[in-house]
Amino acid sequence: QALAQQCTGLTRLDLEGLLITDAGLQALAQRCTGLTTLNVSDCEHITEAGAEALEQDYPHIDIYI
Repeated sequence: QALAQQCTGLTRLDLEGLLITDAGLQALAQRCTGLTTLNVSDCEHITEAGAEALEQDYPHIDIYI
């Protein structure tokens, strides 16, 4: 969530294999309004429900799980 507060101009972000949660993803999507590509593959703490919610709420972001 701290990252999201500082990086509002991001368009692409690769978080592959990092320890990020569903709540962290939501914070990124909310604050990083220019985000178009997000890689969260191999992130063990991302749930299927969290990924689906993100895809539904932010259809403009290409999410790689």
